[in-house]
Amino acid sequence: WSQINDKELSPSAQQLYDDLHDGFMWNDREISPLPQPDEFAPLPDFNHPSLAWAGEIILEENADLEALFNEWWDNKVAEHGDDYVACPEDIAEAFKTALNYMDPENKAGVDVILDPDSSALSWESPLMAIKVGGKRAPITSAGLLFRRFLHEGKGHGGRAIEGLKTGLPVLGMGLYTDTARADYLTFEEGFCTTVEEAVSDKDIKWNGINLGYYINIALAQGGSDDRAVFETAWRYRLLMKVKDGQEVTEEMIEKEKNLTHTSLVRIFRGMPTGLSDKYPDIKPLTFNKDLAYLNGRVLAMNHIEELHERDDRDGLMRLFKAKYDPTIPEQQVIVDKYVS
Repeated sequence: WSQINDKELSPSAQQLYDDLHDGFMWNDREISPLPQPDEFAPLPDFNHPSLAWAGEIILEENADLEALFNEWWDNKVAEHGDDYVACPEDIAEAFKTALNYMDPENKAGVDVILDPDSSALSWESPLMAIKVGGKRAPITSAGLLFRRFLHEGKGHGGRAIEGLKTGLPVLGMGLYTDTARADYLTFEEGFCTTVEEAVSDKDIKWNGINLGYYINIALAQGGSDDRAVFETAWRYRLLMKVKDGQEVTEEMIEKEKNLTHTSLVRIFRGMPTGLSDKYPDIKPLTFNKDLAYLNGRVLAMNHIEELHERDDRDGLMRLFKAKYDPTIPEQQVIVDKYVS
């Protein structure tokens, strides 16, 4: 809401704003307004100097990995020509090459799996493996390939490899403690995403993509079914993108609807549509893994700010040494004992 409220809206954009603010009709159904909190805390700032500080250190410490990816890419270009892009099979090959460099004897057992039926590029904790979807789009540069590996391979996979070296195997598998917030994974998801962005030259913003899962799950838990979430979500996503005074076109609407549908499939996966018509008193069921990404991002970015204030380079690089959450004191105590 704060982003949308800061814009000068054209008449067509204002109509979408009014829909979100006041509620609207879809066919013969009434869609509720998008809730507005009375009080809120600001999200971490992507322009905070701590991220640039972290990015420089991570690039310095991983210069050998970056050189490996550059050499691998140059060899592919020499073989296939200047128009080369890395298809899923090549992504898997490059990631295996990097993992072999990090763990030559494969003592940790971290692997890369090519899944022909998936479009994802993700870490699979139960399998201790990076899954490369056979349906995903190609990666178009060595730099992007390296950054994705920093997330999946150095972040998720590297924490497993290093944690298993400590003598306390759970630090390679993932640490859970009997605490109010028990898991390592929420922080890890946020940390890996933050690492990937910290070494990027892109202008990162809070937008409908990285906030969308969180907002949409909240809408569903508030009682909105898949249709109501969809109609609300494509509107706020479009308004977060529209420029001052820009009119909304049918092409823009269609594009945002397609993107929104894809994001909703992720949280409503496996659930038949129209269940709310049959069972109006039961809230929609959602797949809530994605709640970890925003919670984890806030934890990781705030922690990196604290490390930056102390200029704690060693503390930053220790985050790659085990699967733990440094913001849980009980977990930090364990890591201090077993990680040098």
